[in-house]
Amino acid sequence: MKKLSTIIEKVAKSVVNINTPDTLGTGLLIDKRGLIITNAHVISNHTNAIVVFNDNKEYNAKGLVAYRDLDIAFLSIRKKKKFKNIELIPNKSYEVGDTVIAFGNPLGLENTVTKGIISTKEREIENKMYIQTDVAINPGNSGGPLVNIKGQIIGINTLKIIDATGLGFAIPIPDINDLIAEIKNNFETLKKRTLCSICGASSSSRRKYCKKCGSILIKTNDKKVKGKKGICSICGTENQTDAKYCINCGKKLKEG
Repeated sequence: MKKLSTIIEKVAKSVVNINTPDTLGTGLLIDKRGLIITNAHVISNHTNAIVVFNDNKEYNAKGLVAYRDLDIAFLSIRKKKKFKNIELIPNKSYEVGDTVIAFGNPLGLENTVTKGIISTKEREIENKMYIQTDVAINPGNSGGPLVNIKGQIIGINTLKIIDATGLGFAIPIPDINDLIAEIKNNFETLKKRTLCSICGASSSSRRKYCKKCGSILIKTNDKKVKGKKGICSICGTENQTDAKYCINCGKKLKEG
């Protein structure tokens, strides 16, 4: 059996802090090309985010697609670099009472780790199945991984019961492994498409309106900008003063 400290050190390298103008959460790197999985509610209606690794290196990330019904979203780091990904569990080979570890950024407290056990393997809430644990889950933990003592990712932490303690819930990785495989197979194509900020669908970059919901598609600047920060008058996002377009909403920034 691996030491918990060894598991924590290994997994932490693939966990990111996700920041948008009005949301804060956690994500997990699942592909060396820079593919990140998180909760759809973490990115909310934003098409871009800033992701920060545990070594404090930060990158701009582009939203690829969001599945609101599953509360799952995928992002791509806007930098060509090989990252270290992590092992996802292939099946539900975990049991009630197994030790689990949650990684996240609760209330903005970066790189926080909590430990507990699996309380129930399958808990149905609003027609969705979750792993129930007694691990401390707080705002900011959403989108972070739930890990077993083998260092495998078994779930994505997603919610807690308000005003209750010892009740945390995670989306089981085995339930979404097929979806993850599909995203990985289409990763390069998705990077060239546009995320609809309203419904979360992925559309051709040539389209002006989302094919699924009809909303106007926001075109964003793919380049990471440099210089002093400036505030977009439309969405309030912090940009750099030499940027021509807002990194979040794509609106042309006023000069001066």
